[in-house]
Amino acid sequence: MTDEQLRFITDAAAGDARTAIGILRNAAKNAKKPGVDKITKNLIREAVPETRSEIRQTDLDRLTRDQRCLYELIEEASEISPGELYEEYSVEVNNPKCEQTVRNYLQKWNITSSFEHRDKPETDCILLARPDPIPDCSGYL
Repeated sequence: MTDEQLRFITDAAAGDARTAIGILRNAAKNAKKPGVDKITKNLIREAVPETRSEIRQTDLDRLTRDQRCLYELIEEASEISPGELYEEYSVEVNNPKCEQTVRNYLQKWNITSSFEHRDKPETDCILLARPDPIPDCSGYL
């Protein structure tokens, strides 16, 4: 691997070691295919969205039943106020968690970039975050 390839992986991972390791692992896995003898810039580029998808799925698989319900409600609504979210969540599950626990989930997801929380005084909505674009690191590769 070249220094430029490693810098691209570092930039694409945005400081997240799990993502960087995943990109390298997926690029190396794809380099084992017949007719491929080394990790190329194209294999690294292809590994970025593949890795992000794998990590996202792993994170989703780890959600509890209540967290999964909240996640799906936000995803379906695309934009929803915290009050509306809690009301809908309370209808969907038996024995819903208290509002503070739900707020804690939302704060945790904000930190882990699963969701963006936007403080809009007029609406106070929670928006589903869109996947990060692949960074433009063409100068590296």
